[in-house]
Amino acid sequence: SGSGLAGIGNPDPREVAQTGAGVHVAVIDTGLIKNWRDFLIPSRVRTDLARAFMGGGAVAENFVPPDEFNISNPTNLWERDTNSHGIAVASHIIGFKRTAFGVPLVVDGVAPGAKIIPLKVFPNGAAFTWSSRIIGAIAYATELKVNGVVGPLAVNISIGGGSPTFLERVAIQDAIANGLIIVVSAGNGGERGMSWPGAFPEVISVGAVGWTKQFLPGTPAAPN
Repeated sequence: SGSGLAGIGNPDPREVAQTGAGVHVAVIDTGLIKNWRDFLIPSRVRTDLARAFMGGGAVAENFVPPDEFNISNPTNLWERDTNSHGIAVASHIIGFKRTAFGVPLVVDGVAPGAKIIPLKVFPNGAAFTWSSRIIGAIAYATELKVNGVVGPLAVNISIGGGSPTFLERVAIQDAIANGLIIVVSAGNGGERGMSWPGAFPEVISVGAVGWTKQFLPGTPAAPN
């Protein structure tokens, strides 16, 4: 069409030839819900590399440093999410499956050929998390690339905070220095500006757009 917009979904034709084949995407988010296999295509999810950086759950809330950086305990914590934000983000990347009028249907995301690595950093039901968890997830993704476990690796961080974190930026810079591509949400602030880590100049910041001044910050229709 010449619009320059990437197509999402079938039977819509793709406007770019790239499918993400051979690429991994670490999704630093809330993890996946227990029945994620009902919605995502299992072959597009690296369950063997998925982790939860929660220090075993409740113990992390006491902020005991040795426990804070433990991976999931139990190890299936990454697929016991109750927020559903992580599976929504994953479906945008690799697509999802559904049944319409009794017919199975696969709706491709922007990179249906890629494989995602779910990395849980949010407690269930919470909209707040510690930067240390995000740092741990970024460091883990960097190690996967450095150790040759995966090849081309992008990191998706659909998370935003109101102030920058120095150590978080260091982790991002280290990841980029080792060849990772860091993509972060710009936030929902509109004219108030971007949130962090999306505001760091090293990352690729992504935001959604609508009609001019469609949603003004602070109005009932505006996302928070």
